[in-house]
Amino acid sequence: MYRDAHDKFQTWRFAAHEFTLMVMWTEFYVHAEPVVGADGKPTPSFDIHLDRLSANWTRRLPELDYAVISGGNWFNRPNYLWEGGRRVGCVKCGGAANLTDVGVPYAVRRVVRAAVEGIARCTGCKAGLVAFLRTFSPDHIEHGAWFSGGYCNRTRPLEEDEVSPDSAAWELRRVQREEVMRVKETAAAAAAASGNARRFEVLDVTKAMMLRADGHP
Repeated sequence: MYRDAHDKFQTWRFAAHEFTLMVMWTEFYVHAEPVVGADGKPTPSFDIHLDRLSANWTRRLPELDYAVISGGNWFNRPNYLWEGGRRVGCVKCGGAANLTDVGVPYAVRRVVRAAVEGIARCTGCKAGLVAFLRTFSPDHIEHGAWFSGGYCNRTRPLEEDEVSPDSAAWELRRVQREEVMRVKETAAAAAAASGNARRFEVLDVTKAMMLRADGHP
């Protein structure tokens, strides 16, 4: 039915099944703007506004029966966190501009919390909306970053003992799961009070995606 010029927003309609599927692009769930460099061009960094959800996806929420949200990889670069109209911290910035580097897990926690709470509070959304959070999927880039010599050229799945127990992916998975469990309690209380049957669940793919490094070239 629809696709934009960059394949970031697409809609398919399966008329025989009365089923519509939409893909909606958002880097961080919340509103974010590229940081502009001294040359006037956008840099790889973003100003991320923790208290303002992105309309890229929230404007379509009232149409949905099921929503699947995922993300996390875009935090692995210098980014700056905003709240209340001012910068309150950063991620991977090395303490630049006298800001505290709060770490990727904290930033992911904050945007996941904003997203799921936004869904829970959505006044125009269907009462029976079911929202899933797909847990973090690692990028499988080895021996450098994707833009500086790193590569992913494995040709077979990893064995169990090849998965690093210290991988940052486990921490992001934990944060995501905790925030879904947190909002589930809130949603259950709201359902008891108002009859709103909105549900939140987790699609836990982290370990499976760690093992399938051969499927992520």
